[in-house]
Amino acid sequence: MPHLPVEPPPFFHRGPSPLARLAFFGLLSLALLFADTRYRYLENIRHVLRSLATEAGLRDTDEFARSFHILMKGSIVQAGEGD
Repeated sequence: MPHLPVEPPPFFHRGPSPLARLAFFGLLSLALLFADTRYRYLENIRHVLRSLATEAGLRDTDEFARSFHILMKGSIVQAGEGD
């Protein structure tokens, strides 16, 4: 009976450790937060979201734009993790 290898095939390797992923995506989140605060690069997107929310008849358009902005940043981080 042949001996099976202990290591999984390369297709099943998990990549970086969870701690390395946490550190990387934590730093990425802080960098995005800093860049947005300093350069206001997402201000146009927030403005468009406010306009769409107004057209849709939402009462608190600023809160909608802020919540959607937080959702977008979280999605960017999740996409980096592979989800």
